[in-house]
Amino acid sequence: MLTRDGTSDLRAGDEGRTRDGPGRAFWWAVAAIGAAAAYGLGATLDVMEIDAAQYAAIARHVADSGTWLEITDRGEPFLNKPPLLFWTSGLSFLAFGVSDVSYRLPSVLVFVLGVYATYRLATRYGGKRAGWCAALVLATCQGAFLMNQDVRTDTLLTGVVAFSLWRLAEFLERPGLGNAALLGAGLGAGMLSKGVIGLVVPLLGAAAHLAARREWRRALRREWAVALGIALLLLAPMAVGLVRQHGAAGLVFMFWTQGLGRVLGENIWGDAHGPFFFVPQLAWIFLPWTPFLVAALWARARDLRAAGWRLSAGHEAITLGAFALGFIGISLSRSKLPHYVYVTLPAAAVLTGTWLAAWLGEGGRGRLAALQAALLALLWLATVALLAWAFPSRSALLWAGLAVLAVGTGRALIGGRRRRAAVVLASALTIAAVNLALNGGIYPRLLAYQATSAAGRLVRTLEGGGASRPGEAPPSGPLIA
Repeated sequence: MLTRDGTSDLRAGDEGRTRDGPGRAFWWAVAAIGAAAAYGLGATLDVMEIDAAQYAAIARHVADSGTWLEITDRGEPFLNKPPLLFWTSGLSFLAFGVSDVSYRLPSVLVFVLGVYATYRLATRYGGKRAGWCAALVLATCQGAFLMNQDVRTDTLLTGVVAFSLWRLAEFLERPGLGNAALLGAGLGAGMLSKGVIGLVVPLLGAAAHLAARREWRRALRREWAVALGIALLLLAPMAVGLVRQHGAAGLVFMFWTQGLGRVLGENIWGDAHGPFFFVPQLAWIFLPWTPFLVAALWARARDLRAAGWRLSAGHEAITLGAFALGFIGISLSRSKLPHYVYVTLPAAAVLTGTWLAAWLGEGGRGRLAALQAALLALLWLATVALLAWAFPSRSALLWAGLAVLAVGTGRALIGGRRRRAAVVLASALTIAAVNLALNGGIYPRLLAYQATSAAGRLVRTLEGGGASRPGEAPPSGPLIA
């Protein structure tokens, strides 16, 4: 159902209450509450070993010691990651006290900024419906729930890259000093988050866009120097700290060896994973929207080929370039871990959301809707099996919440009069249920066996309850390193 501005919301054809009970607006509210509850439960879990616990300990040391430029881990210089996570979480510790929530808080807020940036980018080229769909996809894909619970440098990186892609689009469409400065801020923050990957992915998107629109002259604009200058200004404190601790070798390692060195074989890290390692990783990390992403990529490639691989004004190739070229880039790296694919999620969300907006407008049921319904049924079966058998939960509140989400999913899939919109709603309800079960029932059971958390709680008890200010006993084990 189109609104006055020519857009559409996902509640179309079913607002308020229907004759059979609550309407689609009610169930969208249920999905939002379920997802928010899953995020909230994830924020209160013990920080996980190894990476997140190590980074939380480093951030606490930064806050305690005041050594913001010279990063150390257990008394030794730390060179493996840029410092933005340690700076932001350290400031959060100073402001709110040492806790699992305050460690995660800055990264979660930056991710929220990334969701907003994704909405704005998709809206610029596809309208409000595309914007809402893209924001929904990024906020509710499985990777989003995971990265905001197990916070590493990738959470900041994902949010900042989403911001950079949005500001890149604004800069390319309306070159000016303001847009150049904001783009430079995004690129600099991206490099402070996780190194050169935060710069490379947006620039790959820019290259693809300029090539597809045959607008290479835009790459020679003077405003690019402003963006570069702002980025370098943001990087200056990190560079000072690297030189103090490691000399020029620190700069070479952070800006070359840890980035392109992984592709060119100059980095000591390596594994036996082949070039297709990230294909199955992306498939589950992007759930439940994976089938729609495949359809979106196929449609985008088909349309580009039909247009002679050339785009007209008003269309973009930023997201396709950032996603496809970025995905190829990390696939060529000698070092691969599943969470490396997070950096491609904002571009994937825009591609998927833009395609979903058009798909919803076509009407009819479609075979893809049936495929998605089957996928959702499998997710529900797996969730119930895990929570009832592998990690049995006796929480009446948790089971009640899942029951409500299950009713909404069933009503959407079975009784939805607008099948395509109903399948999108059912997808949001299902992934909220999956992560409500994970963060409310499964992870708490698993983390009971994390020795550092148990030791931290024991120390806190022996010290009389523990305070929450830096320098005093923390509330959980991973933060006492």
